[in-house]
Amino acid sequence: MQRIALSFLLSAGTAQAEGEFSDALAGDWGGARTRLAGAGIKLESTYTGELVRNHSGGSAKGVAQFGELDLKLTANGAKVFGLPGITAYFHALHTHSDDPGALVGDAQGVSSIAAPRRWRLFEAWAQKNFPEQRMSLLVGRFDLNAEFYRLDASDLFLNSSFGIGPELSQTGQGGPSIFPESSFGARLSSRADPLVLRVAVLNGVPAAVPRADGRSGPHRTGDGVLLVGEAALLLPEFAISEERARSRRLRLGRAASSVERDTKIAIGGWHYSADFSDLSRKAVGNTPQRHSGISGGYLIGEQIVYRDPARPARRARVFAQIGTGEHRVARFSSYTGFGFAFVGAIPGRADDELGIARGKARNSPAYIEQQYALGSIPDAAETTLELTYLAAIRPWLSVQVSLQRIHNPNTDPALQDAKVEQVRFEIAF
Repeated sequence: MQRIALSFLLSAGTAQAEGEFSDALAGDWGGARTRLAGAGIKLESTYTGELVRNHSGGSAKGVAQFGELDLKLTANGAKVFGLPGITAYFHALHTHSDDPGALVGDAQGVSSIAAPRRWRLFEAWAQKNFPEQRMSLLVGRFDLNAEFYRLDASDLFLNSSFGIGPELSQTGQGGPSIFPESSFGARLSSRADPLVLRVAVLNGVPAAVPRADGRSGPHRTGDGVLLVGEAALLLPEFAISEERARSRRLRLGRAASSVERDTKIAIGGWHYSADFSDLSRKAVGNTPQRHSGISGGYLIGEQIVYRDPARPARRARVFAQIGTGEHRVARFSSYTGFGFAFVGAIPGRADDELGIARGKARNSPAYIEQQYALGSIPDAAETTLELTYLAAIRPWLSVQVSLQRIHNPNTDPALQDAKVEQVRFEIAF
């Protein structure tokens, strides 16, 4: 999650007082947002921008800047279509980008929002909530990471791996269905407090990713499917203030919420059904040997370890991530991450966040052996240490600064440790 960020938020939820839109720079658009809200339409537009400076080490010194414009529409099915329990969601985004990886030379990605320049349809889905909100079915094109492999505490950090580990995010052809490219599929979620069970079936290749013949599409022969399942234990609810509910980290489509949990522990697994080149088998002639299907799993958790009795929104959380991937096919066979995040650490700055985290992606034995055969001797792992501070300047403006140190960038012994400085801003219109 890194670049100069401008975020435009055109929020129109259920019609309430005029002050509901005070978190948007453009306000109520002369009452238009309130009228749209009454009709069941919520519009959001966010621009996120980031500046990354590689101070030393890595591939080269220099500065990269990039941004992301998000346009979102959520429709209440009962009001718009006369279909109770239905929600429709559309999310288009435009990314413009220098490539911070060209400077840092890392493998994990110092910024979670860096992506090639273009417009794309990111999400388009419909969700049916069944009676008592105990079960829901979502069908369409969606972001897997909005619900799976997700922690509120780790979402503060800008390095990509703290959002979703590289043992999953860097698998498949063109990656799984996460930012910036998504796939078509379905997700079923069931809730029986304190447990939430989710399973998703998605096309194995994102819709906009070119296949071997250079063509893209919702489904092509040989894509296979991606199966993902997760079981999460959530204890108990903690209601956030209205100001916190409007923070930038909660403007995330169906993941948006005004509720956090004291504890979350989740275990998940994933499997691709397609064939992939097998790093552990030598090619026959010029044809790589194939491996049928790849799998992996993860365990993640977060815990509130401190809450100010006088100001419950002032709190500290710890989190941890452990992931394993397919060592015969994927570059990274394991990942571990952990960190600490404090909301309201500085007196008088109740909505600011301070955090420190460490993530380590370890090369698979098959990848190391392959690199040896190619005449290279890679390091065993790449490790990231990130220190960050998010300042809520106005209800519609946040600015975040981050310092990262990348140890063994790209596990290339020829590269010195990279020292990276980042600034991200977000504006809600």
